[in-house]
Amino acid sequence: MSQLIKTKQGIQLSGDFVFANMSALIKEVNLLLETHSDNQLSLLCHNISRIDSAGIAFFIEMKRWCKQQQKELNIQGLPQQAQSLIKTYKLGNVL
Repeated sequence: MSQLIKTKQGIQLSGDFVFANMSALIKEVNLLLETHSDNQLSLLCHNISRIDSAGIAFFIEMKRWCKQQQKELNIQGLPQQAQSLIKTYKLGNVL
């Protein structure tokens, strides 16, 4: 299970960011983004327990959305597992 919570600091991500949860996550984040008016989107990732390539795709999609909305994306506290996937797939220049 995974969860998104909007806080004053940004959107707090927790739980598993894996393929099985992506459909529900995308619906949830779309609702949060509808009301996001700041020039920056902060994703607080300290509480992500598990992530796979679908979870990495989620971050790429957030980057794309921010670019379209002319907002800056700030990803904080990516777990080591996510950093390893980004390095393995050579996505450092994307994220």
